[in-house]
Amino acid sequence: MPKETFINLKPHKKEKLMQAMTKELSIHTFEHLSIANIVRDAEIPRGSFYQYFEDKEDLYQYYFSHIASLKMDYFKDIFMSPTLTFFERIETLFKQGLVFKKAYPELVEVAKKMYESDYYKDLLIKGGWENKVVDTYEAWIKQDQQLGIIRETIDSKMLSELINEMTTRISLDSFIYDKYDESVWEHKLDEMLDILKKGILNHV
Repeated sequence: MPKETFINLKPHKKEKLMQAMTKELSIHTFEHLSIANIVRDAEIPRGSFYQYFEDKEDLYQYYFSHIASLKMDYFKDIFMSPTLTFFERIETLFKQGLVFKKAYPELVEVAKKMYESDYYKDLLIKGGWENKVVDTYEAWIKQDQQLGIIRETIDSKMLSELINEMTTRISLDSFIYDKYDESVWEHKLDEMLDILKKGILNHV
């Protein structure tokens, strides 16, 4: 966690440090992150850095939570809505993901470097981030099961894990590695949701 000195900094100084971190992480993974580059771009003395954070791990974890906060501003209505169905939430998450990507294109390169980092992957595991996503999906599925929208006999845990795997793959290919243009990934999303809604067997 950042030290009190950083917490008390003026917002524009905090933002300058975050911008310097974004620049560094768009080029290097955590393993090759350079504090010298960051303090240079943030235009602060190296000694000041250690008045703000313990080390680069401390800064990295704060930056991770900073980006999560930015994303939550775009996605909070989806999570908080009492009326959206499960499939509406998934579809809207993807659409908002595109809006977020266009608003913060510099974070695309950061995301690439994060997914190349073993430290980042360990951070996700230790923080239980994937489990949190699966648990959220499962809660949405159970809500729709209670409303009669999704069959009660469906294993909500298994379905949430399956959808998390599928959406993660599409997200990586679409938003981070740009394997698909917007029309292609929207088609893939529509097809995925259609298969999930209708199944694969012809119904008699």
